[in-house]
Amino acid sequence: MVSTVVDNACRPNGTVNRRLIHFLDYQTPPISTTSVSSTDISIDATRNLWIRLYSPSNNQLLPVPIFFHGG
Repeated sequence: MVSTVVDNACRPNGTVNRRLIHFLDYQTPPISTTSVSSTDISIDATRNLWIRLYSPSNNQLLPVPIFFHGG
């Protein structure tokens, strides 16, 4: 079903109508547990560009994984 919606969101020239795809883009809320908390930080609200910052709740030093999505 999702592939059908994505196929119908494509314009004749091959570009994608992102307003239609936006309805399928589900954003989970930030979490807060005993060991990890997360916060959403808006970088550019006009483009809906944001990052999620994960941090330990008990202030211990941990290695930091960084993920850059190339999209």
